[in-house]
Amino acid sequence: SEHQVTIGLNLLSKCMGRKDLIKIETRVLSDDEANDIIVFSPHATINIIQNYKVVAKLKTRLPETMRAHFICLNPTCITHSEDIASLFYISQQGKKIKLICHYCENQFDRDQVRVRI
Repeated sequence: SEHQVTIGLNLLSKCMGRKDLIKIETRVLSDDEANDIIVFSPHATINIIQNYKVVAKLKTRLPETMRAHFICLNPTCITHSEDIASLFYISQQGKKIKLICHYCENQFDRDQVRVRI
């Protein structure tokens, strides 16, 4: 990306004690991009800042599906042998986010599945 990105880890927070931060200058995330972040960080808050003030907070919801972001853990899944993007159905069970592979139908906890880089 041509946008400047700032990452802060383990920063002090009045409300949460500690937090992580990702700042992307001169770019506002789309609703779909913001919803994708929730799969990676279910408690994320996404703020839009202009002139050093929060002008909006994006309302997010867990997306129903995600394509090409994760690698299926099933070694016999077709996504490992064919040139097709992974597709996972996403659900939340309590505090856990579950991913179900569209192709092999195996279910995994979000923390188990590797992210495609």
